[in-house]
Amino acid sequence: MLNLFSSGSTRRLPAPWLLIAIGLLTGSIGASLIYFGGRWTRGVTRSASDYLMNSDTGPRLGMRSDPGDVVIVQYGRASAERLGTAANIETDKQVYENLLAAGAKAVADPRLITSLLPEQFEAECKPALEMMAAIEGSRGKLVRDVLLSSTIDYESVRKFDDYIRHESIGFRNPIDVTNQSRLSPFADHDLFALRESMVIWLARRQQGLPIATEDEIAKALSDSGIVDVWLYYHPVMENLLPESEMEFKLLPYQVGSLSIPWVPFEGEVVQASPAGFWIDHTQRADSFPILDYGAVAKGDFDEALVKDRLVLIGVDTDFVRPERQFELPSQRSQVDITALVALAVQTLINDRIMQPFPLWVYWSTVLVLALLVSLLVGRGSVKFAVLSGLAVLLGYMGVAMIAYRGNWFTDMAVAPSVIAVTGVLTGVVRYGYEVRWRNRMTDLFGRYVPRAVVTDLISKRALQSIAVGGKRRDVTVMFADIRGFTRFTESNQPETVLDRLNEFLQVMVDCTFEQDGTVDKFIGDAILVLFNAPTDQSDHAERAVKTAWAIQKKLGATIEDYGNSELQIGIGIHTGDAIVGTVGTPERMEYTAIGSTVNTASRLCDRADGGKVVVSQQVVDAVGDRFEWSQNEPMTVKGIDRPLDTATLVGISELPPNAS
Repeated sequence: MLNLFSSGSTRRLPAPWLLIAIGLLTGSIGASLIYFGGRWTRGVTRSASDYLMNSDTGPRLGMRSDPGDVVIVQYGRASAERLGTAANIETDKQVYENLLAAGAKAVADPRLITSLLPEQFEAECKPALEMMAAIEGSRGKLVRDVLLSSTIDYESVRKFDDYIRHESIGFRNPIDVTNQSRLSPFADHDLFALRESMVIWLARRQQGLPIATEDEIAKALSDSGIVDVWLYYHPVMENLLPESEMEFKLLPYQVGSLSIPWVPFEGEVVQASPAGFWIDHTQRADSFPILDYGAVAKGDFDEALVKDRLVLIGVDTDFVRPERQFELPSQRSQVDITALVALAVQTLINDRIMQPFPLWVYWSTVLVLALLVSLLVGRGSVKFAVLSGLAVLLGYMGVAMIAYRGNWFTDMAVAPSVIAVTGVLTGVVRYGYEVRWRNRMTDLFGRYVPRAVVTDLISKRALQSIAVGGKRRDVTVMFADIRGFTRFTESNQPETVLDRLNEFLQVMVDCTFEQDGTVDKFIGDAILVLFNAPTDQSDHAERAVKTAWAIQKKLGATIEDYGNSELQIGIGIHTGDAIVGTVGTPERMEYTAIGSTVNTASRLCDRADGGKVVVSQQVVDAVGDRFEWSQNEPMTVKGIDRPLDTATLVGISELPPNAS
């Protein structure tokens, strides 16, 4: 497996190519789920949308729709107590007459009457149809769902065609059970006539349109392409439906000024169109005005509630068998078919017909968002990474909510999950780089500066530019060299020489670390120290002078204890610009400073006698009168074309009592 966190790397953040690879990986997985996931993916995304947008247990982010055009007259326990009987042909007649007299625009009764045998038709269905036809002004304004078998004489039914409309949703036509309360079919052919569904019939009445004839319905089905899908799924209907060229066009179904987008689905009911529109469930089924069936039958209701409105006749769920009830994505309680028909009709009236985006929109969105998140989370500060990742997630959710309110189905499951997974995975990779970088920097700078300084240093992003490539900055450079050490090595055992050298160097390092200086390197019996690098130190020149003074004092005492008068320390200090950073290869790297400032400090060290600290005039000017100096004659040093003003450190001035 590829080691993403190479031990020799000084990179603090993942490379762009790696972030792109992470985004492509997670995005491709998400896009594949959308493209190949089929019914399972659609079910998950729709369930997530239902919870966030519609459910009474969720945040209800979907826009509430106005249910003010449909009224439901419902038979329930109060109706039974008031009438003292179940709904029958006499009470139905009273309800129909009172509603039409009150100015209802149309009355539709989805309560199904089934006649499978001629004697059933004569005893139950025909009297109900004759009663409806006898009501004055009822033609074109009153329909009921009547299901007849092929044993019924068609001629005895023909004169009642205008009073028969199937609600169609109750067929539970889609094979995908999750769509059985979501899709409303357009038409059906019950072997007697080709009819638009009760929902479409009501939409026509809402617009004041005349009832469509069979020829007009056939043309609308052909023009929209629904007939092509119908015959594709159910070829046995070819003798009952218009001819099809199987062009599979998906044009809107026209109902007056209303263009209804539709979707095909695999259906079980041969006689019903395997094509429907999505019902808007952002409105609650219990939000429709409900009148008591018994009160309407007795004429005891507010007629203004039904004037110029569409009225549906229904039954309370207490009187509906569980298998005839429907689950809705917007509420826990189940409803009867009347509520679904009301939702479907109101969907058309509000022009809130949901539509899915093309498939490529969903998978390409996931891919782009994954790439965006990986690049944002993988770069910049930790705060920026967290905030940008959350911004992308919340931004997507906001756009998805707006799109949903604009009648578009949005992915509220796969895309948010991919965004979250990409952010977490990128964060893990970034953390790995961060840990590796911190370990590398600790190993690199822990040899030069105190550990407390390393910890502070690592927390600063400026170290990235120093660790990779270098940076120009103002520094103070100190060289300290042991005079007479070469002769000492010739007259002593190797073990003694190394012990003495390490002891001297330890004193130099301790003094350096007391002033938070950086030990650049050991050069034989000499040491190179930097101040104001890599951390910022406004008083770096003063720190360097204090370090030099402490070294001379402590090593002077040590040398006296050993009686090695031939060993002395010469120190040179200069301040100025230098380039600081790491040099070398991934296998061997060092932090150092490069430039004339370093060379000048080295030359001053060469000119310093044992026990002396020689500094440039720039150092004297930087520290002011806090130290005592002895001015030297201008020095000519190698590499500088003019004499250099220098001074020798004599001591530290006494500070005033108030000085800090």
